[in-house]
Amino acid sequence: MYCTQADLEQRLDPQVLRALADDDQDGLADTAVIGAAIADAGALIDARLHARYSVPFDPAPEIIRAVAAALAIYLLLTRRHDSAPAEHRRRYETALALSRTTGQRPGRARRCARRHIHPPSPLQPRRR
Repeated sequence: MYCTQADLEQRLDPQVLRALADDDQDGLADTAVIGAAIADAGALIDARLHARYSVPFDPAPEIIRAVAAALAIYLLLTRRHDSAPAEHRRRYETALALSRTTGQRPGRARRCARRHIHPPSPLQPRRR
């Protein structure tokens, strides 16, 4: 697995994560549900990159962790709703695009990830 529940909690409000993954309605996020989303995100990454790289990555580069977290969050959001909020949809699409550009032009992949995958700091204005 390329990311952890803690990685998701850093990128998504814990109450939202709990609501998305609390299938048994006990007020706690079900680790099996989160684990399945993380595993699915990892499988998607491996499927898209296996032609260029030896997968799974061990250890996983930071950019792969960020992509996996964005994909897992999107998968959790769309399992309960028909669509995800625009910001998460954009991160999902960027993660997929990044998996196509990874290995072709590393500088482009880093710029793409910096702008779209990593959430902006609340202390810094967003670059345009």
